[in-house]
Amino acid sequence: MITKNGPIILIDDDIDDLEITSQIITELGVKNEIVCFSSCTDALEHLQSDKRIDQPFVILSDVNLPKMNGVELKKRIDQNDALRKKSIPFIFLSTAYSQAILNEVYELRVQGYFIKGTTINELKETLEMIFRYWTICKHPNSL
Repeated sequence: MITKNGPIILIDDDIDDLEITSQIITELGVKNEIVCFSSCTDALEHLQSDKRIDQPFVILSDVNLPKMNGVELKKRIDQNDALRKKSIPFIFLSTAYSQAILNEVYELRVQGYFIKGTTINELKETLEMIFRYWTICKHPNSL
């Protein structure tokens, strides 16, 4: 699968989920670098780093994380002019699901909220759809 340039940022406090998701992305033929974080704090520091050159292709984050959760990370990105202007697609990939969560995250203008699924095949189908979509989708920094 051909995707756009830039690393894929994965954020999940479950190390097994990070490994499985990374493996599936690789199996799908996605060639982008995969950068994994087990905390939103570390991911935000990475995104704000002066050494950060590459425009991330997409951010996939769990919603329920200790300390700073995915919702707070998205708010912090939106409050940072430089990060907000990068228009990095921000997608939640989680096992948590409720109407309250959906209402909250879509108020933040996220680009999607997906359930991981109960099988590896379900997760693989979801990830394949996400990457196909964002490979052809146009947004301010997609050129």
